[in-house]
Amino acid sequence: MKLKKAKTMILAMFVVNSFSIYAAQTPSMQQGVWQTKGYGYLFDFSGSDVTIYETTSLSCIKSGLTAGQLNTAGTWTFPVTIPGFINANMYAVPGDAPNSLVLHRSDTSTYMQANKISSLPSQCTKSMSSAPTVVSRVFVANFNEQYAYAKEKVAFLPKHTRVDSMTPHELFVHLTQLVKPLKDPHIALVAPSVEGYYFGNDLLASDSENVDIASIRTTLSNIYGKDIKLHSRLQEKIVFAKLTANQSYLAIRSFTGFAREDSWNTEELLLRNTLDEVFREIGTSSHLVLDIRNNEGGSDNLALLMASYFTDKPYLAYNKQAVSVEKEIYGWTQPSKVRVEPNPSFAFRGQLSVLVNRATVSAGETFVMALLGRSPAITIFGQATAGHFSDMLPRTLPNGWLFALPNERYTDENSASYAISGIQPNIIINNTDSNDALLSAATTNADKP
Repeated sequence: MKLKKAKTMILAMFVVNSFSIYAAQTPSMQQGVWQTKGYGYLFDFSGSDVTIYETTSLSCIKSGLTAGQLNTAGTWTFPVTIPGFINANMYAVPGDAPNSLVLHRSDTSTYMQANKISSLPSQCTKSMSSAPTVVSRVFVANFNEQYAYAKEKVAFLPKHTRVDSMTPHELFVHLTQLVKPLKDPHIALVAPSVEGYYFGNDLLASDSENVDIASIRTTLSNIYGKDIKLHSRLQEKIVFAKLTANQSYLAIRSFTGFAREDSWNTEELLLRNTLDEVFREIGTSSHLVLDIRNNEGGSDNLALLMASYFTDKPYLAYNKQAVSVEKEIYGWTQPSKVRVEPNPSFAFRGQLSVLVNRATVSAGETFVMALLGRSPAITIFGQATAGHFSDMLPRTLPNGWLFALPNERYTDENSASYAISGIQPNIIINNTDSNDALLSAATTNADKP
């Protein structure tokens, strides 16, 4: 999930399918306080009101992820928002065990397991100091207890700097200096009171290639010796063309930003309608060049929707686990299986050549990972992907600032993770600005058995 400005019938069907494993359970839902395994959340249900809290070993803060009114007709549902960043729905169903709950935010592929606790901890009812020292300690505690790469990137664990006399602006600079060495695109810090905004994904710009529409069109026209007309949709996030009777090209530059309004529901509908149109145009091809270079990520659910167009059989996309620190022991929650389900509109079963580079990141990578289990197998061209998986876990500081960090890992059916190393290509090709060798190689791949 990218943290940037970034009920239809289809969404309702998606939710029913997502929770089908719980359909046989019919116990009445209970009000009260629920604590998630991993993620550091408490959900307090009181009548139609829902309050979300974020916890660490030294804090309990009302979350900046604000919950709306609870709807208990059927599946429990309530909206959750962080203005300008998140506008989604949260769903809650009974878990397998007594006094357990499963919570799912509609713009992610995450399913959080939660257990009921007796009452809200007293720490959550007390106001917390917004002094720089307290803010800094809560910030560091969240990274120590939630950051997915704490073991691999131990350099983060900082020696405490004296911050008690820092101005708010100096504190913002201090916190960003702590996380910059991680070079992690899933880290963000938003401090409107000092007009401070740090987004780690801005660091990826140096890894991007020149794959704009004009350069792609020039390369394809040179390869085929004719003018290739490229069609673009959804703010040029999707570009496609029919190259020959049997070969087509499709580029996906993002899994967010399709809609002008800030709504995941709208984005899902727009993407589905657009993909239906695209495959009506190119779906008869036997070979598709799928260009995921410079894909900046977005919603894993939208990436899974895209993957559903390339199979007629369900299969495992990946497993997800969240960091879980218990008694100061760093571990992971039980794996949650995420599957690719065939799309009822269309299933492309032809040869698939996938183009990636170091700027293929986040949901762009989970999309490629979701294709690894496809049959027939895909062929990947280019460089290793960025190696940055995980949704962004939104967190709140005592002074009201918001930040986010990655707290999950994705593994394949063999429990292998591609975090940090990235997904490796089958055929390694490095591009130059003047020669798109990667695209040229992928188009000729159709001639191989």
